[in-house]
Amino acid sequence: MTEQVRRSGRAVLTNRGGELKRSSGRRKRKRRLKDSFIIVCALTLLIAVGGAVSLKFLFKADTVAVENTAERYTNEKILEVAGIETGKGLFAFSAKKVAEKIEKELPYVGVCTVKRRLPDTVAINIEYTRPFMAAKTAGGYLLIDKNGKALELAASLPSDYIAVLNGITVTEGTPGEKITIEGDNVFQYITMLSCAFDENGVKNITAFTLDANGEVTVEIDYVTDLKLGALSKAASKVRFAKEVLADNSTPPAEGDRTVIDLTDGTKAYVRSQRDIEAASEAASLAAEADISGTKPDVPNTLPESAENTTEKTGE
Repeated sequence: MTEQVRRSGRAVLTNRGGELKRSSGRRKRKRRLKDSFIIVCALTLLIAVGGAVSLKFLFKADTVAVENTAERYTNEKILEVAGIETGKGLFAFSAKKVAEKIEKELPYVGVCTVKRRLPDTVAINIEYTRPFMAAKTAGGYLLIDKNGKALELAASLPSDYIAVLNGITVTEGTPGEKITIEGDNVFQYITMLSCAFDENGVKNITAFTLDANGEVTVEIDYVTDLKLGALSKAASKVRFAKEVLADNSTPPAEGDRTVIDLTDGTKAYVRSQRDIEAASEAASLAAEADISGTKPDVPNTLPESAENTTEKTGE
C-alpha cells in the first residue's frame, strides 16, 4: 500500500505495507534465535546433569589404597580416617575434604593427596612431617613442625637437637592444627632464624629463648649461648655468629657455659658464664660497700679469664 504524506509543504510517498512486512520478519528471526538459545541451554544442562549422574553412579570405588609405605600410621588407620567406602560412587565424595580430614586427625601427616583413577580406584598418597621445635608448656613439650602445625604433646623430648622454645606462650596448640603464639610473627621470625643457621651450616641448636624485651638467645649444643638481640633482626647476624663460633670452638669447662653477645651486631663479646657471674657478684658487693661505707671483701681485680674477655669486630 502506497501512501502520500505531506512534509514541509511537499508530498512524500511511503510504503507502509513493506515496512510492516520487514518488521514482522525481524520479530520472527529474533524469536527463532531466542528459541534456539533456550534449546541449546537446555541440552547443555541435560548433558551436564547426565554426565554428573553417570560419573557418580556409573563408576564405583572398588579399590581404595594407600600408595606409599606406612611410616607412623598403618595403612588401615589411614583408610579408617579417610572413610571412603568401597562399592560407592567414585565421585560421591570430595577428595579435598578427605585429604584435609586425614591431615587434621593424623597430625604427623604433612601433606595428603587423594586421586581418582578411572574406572574404579582411589589412591591416597601420604607425606609425613617431623618435629621441628618443641614449645615448653605446663603439660610437657608441644612438638611443632616447620609449618607451625602442632603434632603432639609429649612428656619428654623425643630426641636430641630438637630446639626448645622458652619464654614463648602458646595460646592454641591442638594437635593437627596450626599453633597460635602470643606476639606478632614470633614463630615466623624464629623459623627464619633457624633456617638462616641451617643455611650457614650451624647445627645442634638446642633452644631459642625469648626474654620479656623481645630479645632472643640461641643455645648451641647445650653449652653455648648466642645473644642476638631483637628477634626481628636476629637472622641478619647469623653469618657473623658462624665466624665467632668457629673462633671459639673449644668446649667450656665442665659445668660452665660460653656466652657470646652479638647484640651490637658489629662486635662480639665472648665470656664464660662463671666469669659473668663472678663479675656480677663483685659489682654487687662493691655497690653494697659504697652504701655502707665499708671495704668489700672481694679481690681488687676480676678473675683473669674475665679480664681477657674476647672481642671480635664484624665486617
